[in-house]
Amino acid sequence: MIKLNLKQIMKDQKLSLTDLSELTGISTNSLGALANGKSNGIQFHTLEKILDATGCRVEELIHNVGSLYTISLLRDSNNYGSFTNLEAKPFAYNIQFKNQDNGKTGILKIQVSALLNKVHLPKSNIDKISIQILFMDFILENESDKELSFFIKNADDSLMTALAHLIATELLWNYQSEGINHNSSILFSWYGFPNVSHNCNDILIKPFPYELSVSDGNTTELKFDYVSPFIADLNSLTRTFPNIKNVSHNAETGKTSISIYSK
Repeated sequence: MIKLNLKQIMKDQKLSLTDLSELTGISTNSLGALANGKSNGIQFHTLEKILDATGCRVEELIHNVGSLYTISLLRDSNNYGSFTNLEAKPFAYNIQFKNQDNGKTGILKIQVSALLNKVHLPKSNIDKISIQILFMDFILENESDKELSFFIKNADDSLMTALAHLIATELLWNYQSEGINHNSSILFSWYGFPNVSHNCNDILIKPFPYELSVSDGNTTELKFDYVSPFIADLNSLTRTFPNIKNVSHNAETGKTSISIYSK
């Protein structure tokens, strides 16, 4: 899919639509449609005017990118009882890939194993918790979408890290144990695929926002709506991988979605 990088170029050059319109003679409405991906195409003379005005090369303005997929976990039947220390627990997930360009969906079935290692630090009264996610197997249910099939079979750091963050968020949402609280120290990591480098296997965790309540005028109480007071730092994905464009998490339902371009 061809995408125009005009919006980012204008931002980098601190150009408004009005500025670019004055430089090119193209209306602000037409430029706005091009910048926001609302245009059906671009004519050569329009392209030439924008290149002359911005000083950019064609390859800087026009990018050949993959389709945009929104990925989310479907309802599962996993047993999320308390972890036993040093116990590897199997989990099965169905992950939906929805192509935002044509509305087609595909289901990726993933088998993972999660290993918990918990060490209590008596001096600080903190539980140091390490959870490792091992990707064991995956099957794409419908391979009629050739682009999606290629995207998954050639999964890179961005896709695997996105999937790992989805699963980590789900585990934290459902993980029930008194050993995890806002004073815990948690480290999440993932591994398991040979074609993915090993320098991106950390899953960043951050405290889940809590409500502060005061009773009797002076008693402060932390109230967590979450089973676990932690969540995977989904925003770190957009900071790390340019092809991950959007993340969202619904604190009421626990539903998480990530939008990612195939490569």
